[in-house]
Amino acid sequence: MKKLSLMFMCFAVLALLTAGCPESKDNVKTTPQGEAGNGGDVFDPSDEDISFFTEDNFDWDTPIMETVTVPAITVTQPIVVEPEPVVVEPEPVVVEPEPVVIEPEPVIEEPEPVVIEPEPVVVEPEPVVVEPEPVVVEPEPVIEEPEPVVEEPAPTIETPVTEGIGMNVTKTVFGVMPDGQKIDIYTLTNANGASIKVLSLGGIIYELNVPDKDGNFGNVSANVQTVDDYLEKSPNFGTLVGRYGNRIAKGKYTIDGEEFDHGTGGRPLLHGGSKGFHKVIWDVEVVLDKDFVGLILKLTSDEAHQGFPGTVDCVVTYTFNNKNEWEVDYTATTDKPTPINLTQHIYFNLSAFQNATILDEIMMLNADEFIPVDTDLMPTGEIASVDGTPMDFRTPTAIGERLEQVDVGGGNPTGYDHCWVLNKGDTPNDLTLCAKALDPTSGRTLEVWTTEPGVQFYTSNFMDGSFDSDDITYVKNSAFCLETQHYPDSPNQPHFPNTILRPGETYNTTTVFKFGVE
Repeated sequence: MKKLSLMFMCFAVLALLTAGCPESKDNVKTTPQGEAGNGGDVFDPSDEDISFFTEDNFDWDTPIMETVTVPAITVTQPIVVEPEPVVVEPEPVVVEPEPVVIEPEPVIEEPEPVVIEPEPVVVEPEPVVVEPEPVVVEPEPVIEEPEPVVEEPAPTIETPVTEGIGMNVTKTVFGVMPDGQKIDIYTLTNANGASIKVLSLGGIIYELNVPDKDGNFGNVSANVQTVDDYLEKSPNFGTLVGRYGNRIAKGKYTIDGEEFDHGTGGRPLLHGGSKGFHKVIWDVEVVLDKDFVGLILKLTSDEAHQGFPGTVDCVVTYTFNNKNEWEVDYTATTDKPTPINLTQHIYFNLSAFQNATILDEIMMLNADEFIPVDTDLMPTGEIASVDGTPMDFRTPTAIGERLEQVDVGGGNPTGYDHCWVLNKGDTPNDLTLCAKALDPTSGRTLEVWTTEPGVQFYTSNFMDGSFDSDDITYVKNSAFCLETQHYPDSPNQPHFPNTILRPGETYNTTTVFKFGVE
């Protein structure tokens, strides 16, 4: 701007000079001395102040403003210069946007922390992933803890009953199967101190301790001491028997026109075969109630198990109350038609084996009829009256009184091994009296009640003293069995009560063993 101001000042000076000076000598006008021109002062050439205007020293041929003409020509340049500010003016306009361009830069930089901020968000989940690790580790002791509960359940399963008297169930390990499966033994004790010991192997009754007339407890159930003895020697002491208790002739039967052969070589199939329910481990659940203690035993048996058709699910419940009553409830279902006849094969000696045999014990059977057998101990198909025979126990009779008269031949030992047809009247499915036994020495009594139509009375005819248990030698007639059941060989005897269970049906029977004294 200073430059521009200077130019305008020069332009003004030049203009004044041009306006105030003559362009030639023709423009100079002399006035005689003493005359006044235009009212001005009189011109005096002799005046030294204006001596330069004398004709002798003034060159009239040279214009006095010659040098001014150049500036006069140059004066037109401001016209050219004028646009310069116009050109210069936009420069700040161009410069001003620059900060506008620069300002977004922080805007671009600002998102950077936004991108960085998520990083801690990604890092934070890492401890969340690490924290579950102790949660996975914690269950391990939870899995291990049940083991002491299995070994020492007595304090945890005890349940009080009326008048402060307690009932309880305890569980310990009895042994191990050849395949490594553990065998547990459960003890059910009632408020009177009576107890039943049960193995998870075969639902076996290992001990049944009840008082005599003097209040002394004794085990009235035959047993053996080891797993090997139960698997190899025991004649089904205290076992749950199935899928078919008792015998099926020649190991064959027909269902809906299809024949099933268990490959016995023509011999009877006894108690479901060598791999019956008595040779397997049952699942066991403890039952506690104010009136009883008990066990629920469960088993699933498929076709591969014993060769019977279909898969059968069995549930057997043992309960023991303060009246010294042991109840057995059986249920079963199937997915194919199959024979079924479940029973309990406990051997009783009511003297608690203080007497070597049961020949002096008194027996009553509530039956007017029995089923005769052949030399294979298979039913002949006949249902015979007990009248006038050694089979008549309608009146209480010593077991040994007529035992030797019972001889089926074929090299079989003498004794009872028959099925009695129980007197059921008009209520065949009701719980009715089956039998009553008494040991005169100890005063112990046993009553058996059942919903079943028959009972197999067996006097351990095949025991011969070849093995013993806990200082007891099992000789012939050491104990008796009362196996409540349907009739033997029913699948091959159409007139016997039906034993074929079909899909959609439920097999259900109940037997109660009541212990007392007289």
